[in-house]
Amino acid sequence: MPFSMRDLQGLVGDYTQFTGRASAQTSEYIEEIVAPLLAARKDQMAEIDSSLSV
Repeated sequence: MPFSMRDLQGLVGDYTQFTGRASAQTSEYIEEIVAPLLAARKDQMAEIDSSLSV
């Protein structure tokens, strides 16, 4: 095997190396796109639970 278990854990131990800006982009999308749409239509969705948890 070219890598020891310790080497592999070092490579994949910090998952953020593989996700890039995904977390920030998701938050930005929700804040800039989704939240304004929900706010603009909140009177139409009085009975709908539109809460979102990421």
